[in-house]
Amino acid sequence: MARIIYSNEAFKNLISIEEYYIQEMGVDLAYKVVDSIQDAIERLADYPESGSATPSERLNRQGYKKLVAGRYVVIYKYEIEEDTVYVDYVYRETRNY
Repeated sequence: MARIIYSNEAFKNLISIEEYYIQEMGVDLAYKVVDSIQDAIERLADYPESGSATPSERLNRQGYKKLVAGRYVVIYKYEIEEDTVYVDYVYRETRNY
């Protein structure tokens, strides 16, 4: 089972998503959305190579993958030698990364 580490940027992204939903749609939906994103990320512990290629050739060359979690895209890198998933960014799917 791989270890999962969030970058500061990914953590800030999740906080921003939660704050947006709290303001626009309420606390219950905010928690539901963020929980579903985190559940998808936690599945990477068991299936760290399950993501697909990113639209960015530069990121792909560096070993990054994307995971779609609802309307959000998680950009991560799996380091096999360390058995660690590094989650770097979480964005709404319509945003460029």
